[in-house]
Amino acid sequence: MERILYGKRILFIGQVFYTYHEQISETLHKLGGDITFYENRIFMEDPAISSSFVSRAKRLVVGDAKQRYNESILHEIANERYDYLFVMGGFSITQSFLKSIKNINPGIIMIYYTWDSLAVYDYSHLYSFFDRVLTFDRDDATGAVEYLPLFYTMTQSPLGTEQYTYDLLFIGGVGLHSINRLHALKCIADQADEMGLKYFFWLYYNKPTGMLKRFFHFIKYALDKSYRAFYRAVMSEGQFVKHTTLSTGEYSDLLSRSRCVVDIPVEGQVGLTIRTIESLSDGHRLLTTNSHIVKEDFFDSEMISILKYPDYYFDVNFVRSPVRNSIAVEHLRLDNWLTQIFSIGNAKR
Repeated sequence: MERILYGKRILFIGQVFYTYHEQISETLHKLGGDITFYENRIFMEDPAISSSFVSRAKRLVVGDAKQRYNESILHEIANERYDYLFVMGGFSITQSFLKSIKNINPGIIMIYYTWDSLAVYDYSHLYSFFDRVLTFDRDDATGAVEYLPLFYTMTQSPLGTEQYTYDLLFIGGVGLHSINRLHALKCIADQADEMGLKYFFWLYYNKPTGMLKRFFHFIKYALDKSYRAFYRAVMSEGQFVKHTTLSTGEYSDLLSRSRCVVDIPVEGQVGLTIRTIESLSDGHRLLTTNSHIVKEDFFDSEMISILKYPDYYFDVNFVRSPVRNSIAVEHLRLDNWLTQIFSIGNAKR
């Protein structure tokens, strides 16, 4: 691994999602970088997340938590100097925060990567502050915004045919933007039962805990029709809904014991999920609702099948047939992915 970031100091602000933020930090370190990490926190009262009455009321109650969080970061790094700011997502980032970072570090190169579609979370108002902007969503890559699919971190060969425990595997979360997963998984499970296929579906819902969160949950449930419908559906129809997450090790083990991975992106999302890239890198077949994958150079109909609304039909032979081909996505291995992002020649300056 070439140490392209040798001697460079990187301020990395990324979302905490399983252990991906840790693996990105570790890989940046292996590339020679000196990393300072801060979480890119989600503030549910943020207008970019929700413009509902409940969210506005929450801002009045808790104040500007995002600004306070940014000020705490700036206080801690006031005497530090960095060569790069690497931001993944816009959740806790504000324009004033970016201006302050620039003032503290006049020569800093600022890079932004998003794994959320603008149709879901629109933080495009931040783009002009960065030297380089990249997105996982092909449709959002317009003008100076570059397209780069997500990465994969784990590589392990699937087991022999006789050793599979599950024919189908889905692991993901459910929220207002991804309620489509409830109906899709039920349709897929009904077909799998008829075909005699074994499946493992784990749909995580972050149930409100703590007094303040439960308080705002009850207000939102009373006043927000869409949230009320979502919550009722999760509680009554969510046969695969769980309230705990799986560890990286558990996920890796389940993936190794499964023939085919099911992928159901959130509604409005065009970009390919990490689940997609990891599955293909490991030689698994993929059932996905994301029809945009056919535009990728690595698309192979023997390995990837599209699930279509409303019945999400799939062919049992696609799932059970032995894998004969492998899809080359090595350019998306995490170290190669980061090398592309930090390639100085491609940065604005």
